[in-house]
Amino acid sequence: MNAGRQLQRGASMWMVMVVLGILGFGLVFGLKLIPLYMDWWTVEKAVANALQAGAESSSKREITTAIVRRLDIDGVYNMTESNLSEFMSISKKGNKVTVDIDYEGRAVLVGNVSIVAHFVKTVTN
Repeated sequence: MNAGRQLQRGASMWMVMVVLGILGFGLVFGLKLIPLYMDWWTVEKAVANALQAGAESSSKREITTAIVRRLDIDGVYNMTESNLSEFMSISKKGNKVTVDIDYEGRAVLVGNVSIVAHFVKTVTN
């Protein structure tokens, strides 16, 4: 009976390697995903700030410029005035300004495998 207990002490080397592999994959996945969400939160904040600052009297071009300026200050460089229209539309109806955002962030995980995060939001002043 004692001989059986001595053989079942602790985890095997393979089990430790599997657990470390799973933890490592989760860590890499998380480290690649966090910047995508940080950029998204920055976009949300930039749009909200642009709509708070008297957007009802501003033109669509001025609102776009305010958003891009804020994104440049906050370090989001993949969104410029020329490509902002691909994922953002601005509409004005009376004193209400509505910004519809349909944004897709991508990050390379390993080799040709990428993580894609799709964000959709509508902001109205």
